Amino acid sequence: MTFIGIRLGLNPPISQGGGGSNVIGGITIGTQGTGFRSAYVLMDGADSFSASDFLTPTNHLGRYMTTRAYGNQSGAPKYLRGAGSLGGYEADPWHTGIKDSNRGVVPASFADMIQLGGSLKTKARRATSAEKLLMGDLAGKNNLSSMVHMSRRNMMRAPCMLEMSLRFPYSLGSWDTNHPTFWLMQDQPASGFDGLELDCEGFAPAFQFNVNRWVNGSQVQNGNPGNTQTVSQTDYRTYSFEVKQNAGVWTAYLYEEGVLVGSTPCSGGSFTFDPTRPFYIMITSHILQSGITQSVWDAAGDAGATIDCDWWRAWGSGTFRKPLKPDVLLKADFNTAFSFDLDTPQAVFGSDVSSDVIAMIPNEDNSPAQPWVRALLPAAIVRSGNNISGTVSDQPGRFISSRSATPSAGDGCIPQAITLCIGPRVVPTQIQYTVGQAFTFDLYQAVDCGDLHMGKIISTSGWPAWATVDIANGLVTGMPTDTGNTTVTISGTNAVGQSVTASVALQKYVAPTYDYMSWDGPLWIDASDTATITQSGGVVTGVANKRSGSVDMVKAGAANITLVANAQNGKSVLRFAANTAGSPARLQPASANSPIDTMQQGNDKPYVKISVYKPTDGNTGFIDGWSDTVPSADCQQIALIRRSASASSIRRSTTTSVTNDVSWGSGQATGVLFIVVESHTGTTLTVFDSSLTKVVNNVAQDANTFNSELTYYIGAAETGGATDPTFAPTVCAMDYCENILTSAKTDAELQQCISDLATKWGKTLT
Repeated sequence: MTFIGIRLGLNPPISQGGGGSNVIGGITIGTQGTGFRSAYVLMDGADSFSASDFLTPTNHLGRYMTTRAYGNQSGAPKYLRGAGSLGGYEADPWHTGIKDSNRGVVPASFADMIQLGGSLKTKARRATSAEKLLMGDLAGKNNLSSMVHMSRRNMMRAPCMLEMSLRFPYSLGSWDTNHPTFWLMQDQPASGFDGLELDCEGFAPAFQFNVNRWVNGSQVQNGNPGNTQTVSQTDYRTYSFEVKQNAGVWTAYLYEEGVLVGSTPCSGGSFTFDPTRPFYIMITSHILQSGITQSVWDAAGDAGATIDCDWWRAWGSGTFRKPLKPDVLLKADFNTAFSFDLDTPQAVFGSDVSSDVIAMIPNEDNSPAQPWVRALLPAAIVRSGNNISGTVSDQPGRFISSRSATPSAGDGCIPQAITLCIGPRVVPTQIQYTVGQAFTFDLYQAVDCGDLHMGKIISTSGWPAWATVDIANGLVTGMPTDTGNTTVTISGTNAVGQSVTASVALQKYVAPTYDYMSWDGPLWIDASDTATITQSGGVVTGVANKRSGSVDMVKAGAANITLVANAQNGKSVLRFAANTAGSPARLQPASANSPIDTMQQGNDKPYVKISVYKPTDGNTGFIDGWSDTVPSADCQQIALIRRSASASSIRRSTTTSVTNDVSWGSGQATGVLFIVVESHTGTTLTVFDSSLTKVVNNVAQDANTFNSELTYYIGAAETGGATDPTFAPTVCAMDYCENILTSAKTDAELQQCISDLATKWGKTLT
């Protein structure tokens, strides 16, 4: 295939058209033999890539973006990095950590995920152990992927053609390991929450042409029109997407080296193609579902699996425009009204343009207005004419958007990048200290800059004499004496120089007195009382019973339990880690014949069990319950069930020769605090689930005789043996706040206890 009269990949010359428009010079390029480009003009492209082209923590107007802006995902929450359907975690050399988890220091190990130079290389590989610690909500993901999208670099309205020259140095394995892709995405609103997505995906050993149609973020129809030839590890090949009308029907085509691979109508099922919305292209080397097992991919610098892009280009049949005005960087304070007047569409794109589109681009999940919204702009930001105004109060950081103009069929443009930087905030309004109890406060995390925290500067003053301030590490530590209540000043500056200063109350903690504190019963665990927690090497090994003062609960199982400060309403929690490879994290009595166990041994007796906890992932796992330690058929467990988002619940299961399974409390959502109260009489069961109203009332309870070897567990069931039908260990990741076992109580007493626990742990009752 021969191209005539233009250097491949270079932007063609831009000329000022009549009336002040900024349009491409009319260079029509044909091909030998096929003529499938003869209807188009080469409008845009690139054959070199540099760091200055990319949006980074310090380059706020970059046009290429390495973070995910792939809005076509159903379900919530929609994580911008590493959605479950991709099975990987999108990373880049400028990645700064989800939710500030790595304190703004770019991990060196991420540095090779995007490689720039004569070509653009995007990598897929396994994550290192250090990288997994930075993955936040995606800690279960084992793989790293890199993705580059261009919704701020190029927009093309059909009929159009967009293409890339690609090579695959690592041979394609199976579709669910190395899975390189070249995508054509329909833009707006929110980068394609509704719209057409054309995929050229690595299904070994070739690329497969997939068509995905999306409505409200859910896939309503897809297709597989055809496969390319076996990919080459040494040679670049041109892969081209074309969208045009054929006999009045909008149709999508895929070509490889000018040879048609497949085609399909754009509309289908309940999806009707909207030809007024433009397209942009994406390139990614990602992993789908089952993941990568090759040990050679375990570290930065290892080969991994790459997809090389030598150049890309865009073709159209109409007019192509570059903005006549520079990109826009705006700044506003957090939770403060702003109003900015922008240039007119005519001033930006030429006198022949009467309207344009300003649309958000989903970016990091710690930037404003995330996750996606099904609109051009989030509710907090309003466009009226050429003015944008609003108040951003969800979180600080960069709001990324682009302004494009493709008024007629076949038009294209380089969008004008518009970036709104929302200034930092100081998160806590008060800080508590306990006299005689070691104090640690993290200044770095107290200043929230969103995704603008690279190079964050913090300062503070006003601390009492017992406090030592380490600005370099962002920590305040000390052994508090009684200095009463005072105020301290905390200041912070983000990556673009926006600052915030706040006076924060420093208050002596005085423990409140609640009625349930004086109850009887064999067990009371309170994670907020750090004096009751025993640790070794950062792992919790024992928890003292506040009823007796003795260490009655000890760690069991392979996975870790840690004490996390300020995790819930300013109080510490016991964090149970998931462990899919072996025994889960759990607490069990230090003594086999402890009073905790004997409450359940023998016939069911009247008792109350109260749990305050927060699931931290979507896995199935046990909250607390009794289970046998010898082969037997007896157990009674309270299980957090997360089989699916629609069927999640919490339930009581009693397993004997007859199973009694009572379900209640649907919607056990990840990241939501729950207070579950069970009142057992021996014949009936009453349950309150984060409510003062009974969820289950007087449900029949089997009065079975349990053996004398039942053991009380928090975190998971005992392992089931060959003759033991009890539940096997499960991955149960949660924050555990408080646990109470006590004698029978009245409904009024239980309702008061729920209110007290809700106040203590910051739960809004339903």
